[in-house]
Amino acid sequence: MERNMVIILLFFALLAFLSTGIWIVVEKKADRCSSAMQWVRTGIFFFHGFYFAASAVKYLIGNWEDTLLESFWDMGIHTFVHYGAPLAAAAVLFPVAVSLVFRGKCVQFITLLNQYVFFGVFLLLLSNGKINNKTFTWFYAAGIVLSVLFAVFYKKDTTFANGRECRKNVLGFLPVIGSWIVMNGIFLPNELYLTNMDEFKNAYAGFFGSLLLGAIVLGGIAVILAAAVLTVRSFHLFKLLLFGIVLMNYLQYILLNGKLDLLDGNEQKWSAASMAVNLGLWIAIIAAVIALGIKKGRIIRVYNGICLYIILIQLVTLGVMCLTTELDNASYRAGLTDEYSLELSGGNNILVFILDNFDNRWFQELKAEDPEFVAPLNDFCFYDNATSQFAHTSTAIPYLLTGVAWSEEMGELYGRTAYENSDFLHDLRECGFDVGIYTHGGYLTEKEYGDISNYSEEIKRTSNVFNTISTMWKCSMYKTLPFALKDSYMYYTDEINGMTQAQGQWDIDNDFPFYESLIGEGLSVNDAYENAFRFYHMRGAHAPYYMSADLKFDKSGREVSREEQERGCLRIVYEYLEQLKALDLYDSATIIITADHGNGVSYTSGEQRPETVSMPVLLVKEAYQTSDEMQVLHAPVTQGEILPTIIRAAGGDSAAYGACLDEIPIDAKRERSYVSIYKNYIIQYTINGDANDINSWKTKKADFK
Repeated sequence: MERNMVIILLFFALLAFLSTGIWIVVEKKADRCSSAMQWVRTGIFFFHGFYFAASAVKYLIGNWEDTLLESFWDMGIHTFVHYGAPLAAAAVLFPVAVSLVFRGKCVQFITLLNQYVFFGVFLLLLSNGKINNKTFTWFYAAGIVLSVLFAVFYKKDTTFANGRECRKNVLGFLPVIGSWIVMNGIFLPNELYLTNMDEFKNAYAGFFGSLLLGAIVLGGIAVILAAAVLTVRSFHLFKLLLFGIVLMNYLQYILLNGKLDLLDGNEQKWSAASMAVNLGLWIAIIAAVIALGIKKGRIIRVYNGICLYIILIQLVTLGVMCLTTELDNASYRAGLTDEYSLELSGGNNILVFILDNFDNRWFQELKAEDPEFVAPLNDFCFYDNATSQFAHTSTAIPYLLTGVAWSEEMGELYGRTAYENSDFLHDLRECGFDVGIYTHGGYLTEKEYGDISNYSEEIKRTSNVFNTISTMWKCSMYKTLPFALKDSYMYYTDEINGMTQAQGQWDIDNDFPFYESLIGEGLSVNDAYENAFRFYHMRGAHAPYYMSADLKFDKSGREVSREEQERGCLRIVYEYLEQLKALDLYDSATIIITADHGNGVSYTSGEQRPETVSMPVLLVKEAYQTSDEMQVLHAPVTQGEILPTIIRAAGGDSAAYGACLDEIPIDAKRERSYVSIYKNYIIQYTINGDANDINSWKTKKADFK
């Protein structure tokens, strides 16, 4: 993707250079000589003109939701044949046409359109994070019309700063652009890293170096473009606008955000009133900043002083954080590999598939709509009244690997406490099982590593500079923009993980490497194993959705629905089951298909119950269990019964872990619990009765920091 982006932009730059050269020749022949700086402005004009042409074509052929660069993600040689020749012809004709049509107004038209594009692209990127082909096409077309009208009817000359004045303007601009970049490109990303080091797989030196490079490049581009294309008045206006944004970024982050929810792929909701008040405050303060500073004077010194204060306080804070934090993030070298993931035993195999976020109700819908699709699971028992203990993966995975129930004394430290009080993985080893745990390494603690065959402390990682810069800016914008714009900057753990690339590491955010290995290498029997336990944590039905029902990957995540991804992840499981059968291992295997949790629930203060229920899919095939059709069991089970079921299948003492799934009576009267834990809250729910019925759910307690 990054390579294609660079190639496309360089291609447009080459076309713009060619067009500018032709334009200069045409203008000189018409005795309309211009300065070298005007040549630069003209080159910029042709560059965004070619971008518009390509974007319009992509829009017309149906790629309207993608940005231009996204729509070229699968670019090949054929792309240059289809687009290169027409654009090359346009590069020759375009400058001649512009010069002939506008004649003496040509420079003014270019100046006006450049400024329109500069301000418009900045504001569109700020508000949306990116500009899709449809938006850019209509935005640019409107700009052409407006620029033509102004060029015809606007009589005043456009004035650019001369060399000395330009240097003075740039120096005055540095505090403003510097504070914006230091805040969003340096301080906030580093703060996020240093307070969540276990979540990052970058070495700190590489992480900081990438951000510093991004800050220098972005700052340099902003200064050069502003100085090149903006007139004296426009330059001053942009400086005031950017200062207003910087001021509100700072206030939003420090004062106005309140408590931001966990970013788990679902949008956080704010009331319409909250968004309106917040956005109104932004508009009012930015308008006041511009109104007070439009005539320059001493107020500009105050603005610059505020910017320098923001830079100083954040750099000092960052320095203190670096001095008080152990920067050798050893965790970036450690992790769970995909080694042995396709190797099974010729004896007893226990296989657990965790399809992240796959809700029980979604499987019920799929089963009702398309019974044939779920026919490969006819040997399984489907528990349609199952509940999970937790709402989020970070606590759900430790629970599924320990079986330790949560208590209020544990608070947010559940994961470590659970592993300290469970020997489940060790007990499996004692039963003669090779244990492979394929999930994110951060969901385990050091205690388990000795019992896991696929743990490594020497994973080789390479940093992706572009992904690091873009993802960290996205994280910063989420924190510093008004509520109404935050949805455009939602990010998920796969984007954080995508800042590095590691060969052989298990990826819970992308099921395609697992599927490709399954198809390419296939399952095999390792005679060194007496028995094998495999725990596969897959993306499952978690948003955003990248995998289609026919196992095709859509990078944009816009063409794939949740229903398609559900089918896609199940097809991977089906392929695995078919290969088990081919190895004659299916009948003797114990197979559990579940989710770490169901779809998230929303808590509303004062309400007695959540807005929706949340239930994980749960299907179980015990060894030598067969059936002509899927059995549906309505017993009120929980994921707490999964570990006893596994230990029983392994030949261990299941009673030490509790009742097995098939030991829970269908008419059992039991209170089940569901807990949502994140950094700033713990919300507890109880379920009495059918978990499918919202009336069975009740809010027990909600604690907020």
